[in-house]
Amino acid sequence: MIKTPVYAILVIAAGALIVSFQIYFPVPLIPQLADHYGVSLSAAGWISGAFGLSYAVGFMIFGPLSDSLGRKRMMVWGMVPLIVATAALWQVTSFEGVIAWRIVQGVAAATFAPTAVVYIADSVPQNLRPTALAAIGGSFLSSALLGRYSVRLSAALETWQTYSASAPRRTWCSASCSSCCRPSRVREDP
Repeated sequence: MIKTPVYAILVIAAGALIVSFQIYFPVPLIPQLADHYGVSLSAAGWISGAFGLSYAVGFMIFGPLSDSLGRKRMMVWGMVPLIVATAALWQVTSFEGVIAWRIVQGVAAATFAPTAVVYIADSVPQNLRPTALAAIGGSFLSSALLGRYSVRLSAALETWQTYSASAPRRTWCSASCSSCCRPSRVREDP
């Protein structure tokens, strides 16, 4: 279990990076995906759009729901459908199936971000909250760059299918680490 809030901050920041990475990594693959599925570039753009829309809707559902179900439970158990959707996404053979799994993936990913921010506010000592929120915010933002550039680098070394096959393992690792998080102390407002 967590001995210090610094560990919780690092684990949640890593989870934020991995979850947000799901938004951005298909972007450089759009031309290859369009060719692979035999659709136009604008249609292939829905691979990102479907995720983004469902991610936004999920925020409105899971942020308030974490108040009643618990923050840690929401973050950890939300990773399960995200792992399943990420694994299934690269197994489907139809473009429509990809879009459907990206929607599931977006909704599942939405369990993490709003919950993580409130979890930090509730469980990290006040003197570390600005650092924790900066680390999480930095992870959300840097995932855009890291997602795109890692895919480009990997695409030069291997196929997009090979690269994408490792996505469920990255998400599982984040979920496993997040399950160890527990509040080091309850928030005390001055």
